[in-house]
Amino acid sequence: MISRKILPFMLLILFIGCTTEPTQQPKQVKQVSKPKPPNIILLSIDTLRADHLGMYGYNRAVSPTLDKLSRQGHVFCTVNSQSPLTAPAHMSMFTSLYPESHQVRNVSDGAPTRLSSQIPTLAEQMKNAGYGTIACTDGGNVNNALGFSKGFDMYGETGAEQFVSLVKVHPRQPWFSFLHTYWVHDPYIVPNPFYKFFD
Repeated sequence: MISRKILPFMLLILFIGCTTEPTQQPKQVKQVSKPKPPNIILLSIDTLRADHLGMYGYNRAVSPTLDKLSRQGHVFCTVNSQSPLTAPAHMSMFTSLYPESHQVRNVSDGAPTRLSSQIPTLAEQMKNAGYGTIACTDGGNVNNALGFSKGFDMYGETGAEQFVSLVKVHPRQPWFSFLHTYWVHDPYIVPNPFYKFFD
């Protein structure tokens, strides 16, 4: 049984709950448009030492363009390569697999193996996410024969000079691009005046 002292409060609550006043309309929620996905550049400079770049704390101004680019994007501070060799290291980056799984080797390692058509690549994943895909490489151990073109709408092995022109003519936005170069790779022929700065 309900106590006589509590009954009036319960009736008051019931009465307030049954009021005929119109309820407030919910506030209109503004539709916030999704930000456009960013264009992405994956830049690989073969054999470049991170500890000699300003973005990683080097005190000499030897990389002003890369330092500026790093301030506009994302720089990874800790990266571990799955191989010290170009082809298997880059294919691991594109497939998230260890070299013994994707089987891609450097061209100089005898008969190199092309990436299996059954293994998806980063470029294919980006394409599936609605990105246009562009790649420019210096060839060598990052080439079409090994499967590096897999998933790219546009792929060239004529070096970085072609990169800007490909991006300008690519009709699809946003785009994911891969730029690879051997510019700092051996034989380390440094033009004047830079040979004075480095041993």
